[in-house]
Amino acid sequence: MTDVYGRIQQLNVGRSADGSSGQWRMTRDGAGIVIPWFQALVMEGRCFGMHAGSVTTPIAGHAAIDADQPEAAVWFADGTAGIPLSIRAAMETGATTLAQGGMMAAISNIAIGAGTSTAFTPFNLNLTAAGYTTGATAALAYTVNGTDPLTAGNFLELARASAVIDADAATSGIIPPTLEWSVAREGIAPIIQDIGSILCYGEAAANTLFATILWAEIPESALQ
Repeated sequence: MTDVYGRIQQLNVGRSADGSSGQWRMTRDGAGIVIPWFQALVMEGRCFGMHAGSVTTPIAGHAAIDADQPEAAVWFADGTAGIPLSIRAAMETGATTLAQGGMMAAISNIAIGAGTSTAFTPFNLNLTAAGYTTGATAALAYTVNGTDPLTAGNFLELARASAVIDADAATSGIIPPTLEWSVAREGIAPIIQDIGSILCYGEAAANTLFATILWAEIPESALQ
């Protein structure tokens, strides 16, 4: 049997420089203090985010999912491994007649590229000590095709949300769908090694929506 010892340090926690040795920290009852690996990647500066829509202004979606024109997309360059952490979207409006609407999140081993879209500068989730520059490109609100990432055998749908919606005031109370996929809930995350995309789509007549994609990046060499 192996005994594990650490330092009881519930208050007055110190900080050491990178490369120094230290003891595992514990609470007074002996419980070890750990954080998820993805949170450690955030602290390291290897996690990023993008959003579509801003404050009170959503983006316009498509009437039906258009593979070449996602509502939000992140794609990776050679040498970078991307790991999706969270994909969320909320539809704000739909048509004024009762109709089906929904959203889909997916990954692909095809880099969609910019097509004609609005560029978004990826945001480092370590706001005060961003240690790394992203190897990804992010874009939103596509109006002209990129490279189709949803070809057979090249993509996996991660999550979908759909509902019958109606924006007419006479039928108010019919709530548009929301989409959520997260590694925290799933327990595992796919890895997009080398080249590929994280994608978010919306579909409903006259719909508008907000979307957020969070991801981690590690060097491809760390997987080989």
